[in-house]
Amino acid sequence: MIVRNASYLSLLLVLGLTSACVTKTETTRYYLLSDPAQVSLAGDRQCSAKVGAVSIAPYLQRTHIVLQSGANELIPALQHRWSEPMDAGVTRLLSSCLGGAADAPNRATVSIDHLHGSTDGSVVLQAQWALSGDTVVPETQASGSFSASLPQPRAGYDALVSTQRELVLLLCADIQAALPSCR
Repeated sequence: MIVRNASYLSLLLVLGLTSACVTKTETTRYYLLSDPAQVSLAGDRQCSAKVGAVSIAPYLQRTHIVLQSGANELIPALQHRWSEPMDAGVTRLLSSCLGGAADAPNRATVSIDHLHGSTDGSVVLQAQWALSGDTVVPETQASGSFSASLPQPRAGYDALVSTQRELVLLLCADIQAALPSCR
């Protein structure tokens, strides 16, 4: 009887240790699109614009970072998430870059169609933007489309987010080039 109980306890111990090894949980990591260390990226105050509406494609309106794995397949990274809504991150980064002061004479609106990485290491941004005067009835002064792709410098989600940040800053430079006071 004692031998039988000892065998039973040994079996339970082995099963318990085995299941502990199998059910290892990964830590969820959170990322910011904007870099908190960069207070402002704006240069010339005359070359500034407020950031108006920023719209984001529905597939990006989620907490999980998205990767494209095929022509029509997107994979949410379950352990890698945005620390804020994507539209808030893009707005914050563009505001920092464009100098978004309350008295800026221009307003930029942006629509992001694609902003994601792929399993092959490339990162894409496709967007449309418009600039208008900051008046009661805003009139469009300039508009454009932006499309760019960059390779990630190294593997990993931190590198993916850094490359996405770099692409949004390139979008910002495209908008700045169209500002009437910057030409």
